[in-house]
Amino acid sequence: MRGVWLLLAILLVSACQHTRPRVRLRSAYLKSLESPQKPTVVTQGATKFDREKMLEFADGLVGQSRVSIDKKTYRADCSGFVRGVYEQAGLSFGGGEGKENDTTTIYRFVMEHGRVSMKDPQPGDLVFFDNTYDKNGDGKMNDQLTHVGIVDKILKNGTVVFIHFYGKTIIRSRMNLDYPHLEYLPGTKERLNHMLRRKDRKSRGLLAAEVFAGFGKLS
Repeated sequence: MRGVWLLLAILLVSACQHTRPRVRLRSAYLKSLESPQKPTVVTQGATKFDREKMLEFADGLVGQSRVSIDKKTYRADCSGFVRGVYEQAGLSFGGGEGKENDTTTIYRFVMEHGRVSMKDPQPGDLVFFDNTYDKNGDGKMNDQLTHVGIVDKILKNGTVVFIHFYGKTIIRSRMNLDYPHLEYLPGTKERLNHMLRRKDRKSRGLLAAEVFAGFGKLS
């Protein structure tokens, strides 16, 4: 009998040693947005996503206060800018669900029809950010998917240049994930990151790479 119990103990230890550890996602909230399958990208008015056309259109909007196309004017905010540019290239993100913000709606669309990656940005990809402002008003850094922009180009040093609506204007900003806490390259005037969350009484300012949440890829 003692030998039987010893054998069972050995088998139990062996099983535990071969159990794969669980992989934790960034948050349960983002997990709820994920789709178990990757459907084909659905576009409206185009059979192929036209990145070149989209980037050309986005470039022409820099310095403007909002997006207007054929008498249709989009909301003067980050998601309104992204919607207008992508629709110009033939892709619509559809409507929102319940009380979620529009950046979350766009993120959900990407999860359903493409993928979100933490690396390998390409011109025309979306770029998502967390905690760019205190969305829920509780004074804590727990506000996810608060801002979105479009990747314009990637510089030789890895700095990502992206176009987005910030403040009251469509502008270009920079983000370097290799130097998340540096605004400039030491000893130079080379910009690595722009500020995306302004300093206030409750929090310090945060750079783009510090609040980066992923690149959205749809083609």
